Amino acid sequence: MYDKDRNGHIAAHKQLPGPNIQDLVQEKRNFVSSKEQIIGLWNGDKIVSPVTMKQQAYDLIKDAILYRGLKTGNVYSQDALCSEMNISRTPVREALLELQKEGYVEIMRGKGIRVIPVTQKEAMDIVEARYYLEINGARLAAQRRTEENIANMQRVQALLESKTQFDQPREHYQLDRQLHREIFLAAGNTWMQQEIENLRDHFLRIETLSAFECAELIEQVNAEHRSILQAISESDAEKAAEAMRHHMDCTVKRTINPAWMQES
Repeated sequence: MYDKDRNGHIAAHKQLPGPNIQDLVQEKRNFVSSKEQIIGLWNGDKIVSPVTMKQQAYDLIKDAILYRGLKTGNVYSQDALCSEMNISRTPVREALLELQKEGYVEIMRGKGIRVIPVTQKEAMDIVEARYYLEINGARLAAQRRTEENIANMQRVQALLESKTQFDQPREHYQLDRQLHREIFLAAGNTWMQQEIENLRDHFLRIETLSAFECAELIEQVNAEHRSILQAISESDAEKAAEAMRHHMDCTVKRTINPAWMQES
């Protein structure tokens, strides 16, 4: 039996603890430092571009939501977020307004922000939409791929297979996402690329983040990826679509609470 809140939202049966938001802050600052100092957006340790500050706030808060640093249904003070990220109120508020528009948070006047739960209907829609996009993306990739596409996919898959630590699910998930991104780049449809990026974010909201928690599961994922890449390399569109369908079936079984998939 699965617990439901008073609005009928179903709690995930297993969630790994999310990263501390301060760790995400440092990670993002290190990234921005290495990429943006070259073009003068940094003045010592302080970012001076308002656009960068808003994007940093957006990325940090969204990451914290997707990887469970900020918990579904909880209310958080905007001032506390500003303080923890060391970012001023204006860019943080702009980031929160964007996240509210995208359905991640609700800004509660005078109270703070609440992380919005996903409903059962939304979860089923997310899974269904991802199925259709991933399967057809793999089919198109097999028809349109170049040798460069194949090399890029194989490079990312090699990185995935080199990861043996089970306590870093975020890193595994990011590499997994990059591999699927390379498949859509090979498919050559920019609209599909945009939609799958949005869907992957929302898919994370209903996953248990358990796909890479042990060697057995990691090998299952890698074997499924190898089958997909082999079919794309052979330009066998139907084989690629079927391999992706199998991968999606296994992904749902591995990481999605079965209660999400029950018709209400």
